[in-house]
Amino acid sequence: MKDFRKFLFAGVLFLLALVSSINFPAGASIKESFNFESLFGTLGGIFIIVLLVERVTEVVLAFWRQTNKKTVLNQDETRRIALMIGFSLGVLVCSAGVGMLSTILEPEAVNQGFIRFVDIILTAGLLAGGSDGFHQFVAAIETFFVESRKNMKKTAGDS
Repeated sequence: MKDFRKFLFAGVLFLLALVSSINFPAGASIKESFNFESLFGTLGGIFIIVLLVERVTEVVLAFWRQTNKKTVLNQDETRRIALMIGFSLGVLVCSAGVGMLSTILEPEAVNQGFIRFVDIILTAGLLAGGSDGFHQFVAAIETFFVESRKNMKKTAGDS
């Protein structure tokens, strides 16, 4: 049954990508005003929201445990419930206007709705991951830029 659900999920994603590529052939270009300061400013704001979502998730879990004292949750169940709560809160927050792609992309008029949908899902997933996952994400971006800068300096020095 689990294999069927995975296959169904992958099939639905494939169909979504196929239909979207046919219905929304226009792309989304990188904003001309995009720079690293705006990216890191957005990441800083998202980090604060991540902390808030994480704290609310902890409060909801504590409330859940208080109301269901007879039900003992093991660590895997708690993690699954916390992820569900975090993702739900993330979708709620992103539906209110928060998003990562809106900082980077300039969608064409034809696909603005779809880009916004993808933005909500991606940002909600980032928020649901919690502060540790977000820290790792930001660290990876920072490492990429630092290494790129070193390589560019090394290449410029070789010329």
